[in-house]
Amino acid sequence: MKPDVTILLDIPVDEFDSRDQGRELDRLERENAEFRLKVRKGYLKAAKVSPVLCVK
Repeated sequence: MKPDVTILLDIPVDEFDSRDQGRELDRLERENAEFRLKVRKGYLKAAKVSPVLCVK
Protein backbone atom coordinates (compact mmCIF):
# COMPACT_ATOMS: atom_id res chain seq x y z
CA MET A 1 0.00 0.00 0.00
CA LYS A 2 1.43 3.40 -0.99
CA PRO A 3 0.04 6.89 -0.47
CA ASP A 4 -1.11 8.97 -3.44
CA VAL A 5 0.67 12.00 -2.03
CA THR A 6 2.84 12.82 0.97
CA ILE A 7 2.90 16.30 2.51
CA LEU A 8 6.21 17.27 4.09
CA LEU A 9 6.01 20.01 6.72
CA ASP A 10 9.61 21.12 7.19
CA ILE A 11 10.91 23.17 10.09
CA PRO A 12 14.57 23.75 10.97
CA VAL A 13 15.68 22.03 14.20
CA ASP A 14 16.62 25.29 15.94
CA GLU A 15 13.19 26.76 15.20
CA PHE A 16 11.55 23.63 16.61
CA ASP A 17 13.63 24.02 19.76
CA SER A 18 12.36 27.57 20.25
CA ARG A 19 8.71 26.50 19.75
CA ASP A 20 8.69 23.47 22.02
CA GLN A 21 8.94 25.34 25.31
CA GLY A 22 6.05 25.32 27.74
CA ARG A 23 4.46 21.99 26.83
CA GLU A 24 5.10 18.33 27.54
CA LEU A 25 7.22 16.67 24.85
CA ASP A 26 6.71 13.14 23.54
CA ARG A 27 9.44 10.50 23.31
CA LEU A 28 10.78 11.61 19.91
CA GLU A 29 10.58 15.31 20.73
CA ARG A 30 12.76 14.68 23.80
CA GLU A 31 15.57 13.32 21.61
CA ASN A 32 18.60 15.56 21.14
CA ALA A 33 19.03 18.03 18.27
CA GLU A 34 21.45 15.72 16.41
CA PHE A 35 18.80 12.99 16.26
CA ARG A 36 16.14 15.43 15.02
CA LEU A 37 18.55 16.77 12.39
CA LYS A 38 19.19 13.23 11.08
CA VAL A 39 15.46 12.56 10.90
CA ARG A 40 14.86 15.85 9.05
CA LYS A 41 17.64 15.08 6.56
CA GLY A 42 16.16 11.63 5.97
CA TYR A 43 12.74 13.05 5.14
CA LEU A 44 14.24 15.72 2.85
CA LYS A 45 16.26 13.03 1.06
CA ALA A 46 13.13 10.90 0.61
CA ALA A 47 11.33 13.92 -0.84
CA LYS A 48 14.08 14.35 -3.45
CA VAL A 49 13.88 10.68 -4.42
CA SER A 50 10.11 10.89 -5.02
CA PRO A 51 9.43 14.55 -5.92
CA VAL A 52 6.22 13.68 -7.77
CA LEU A 53 4.69 12.14 -4.66
CA CYS A 54 5.98 14.61 -2.08
CA VAL A 55 4.57 18.11 -1.66
CA LYS A 56 6.71 20.56 0.33
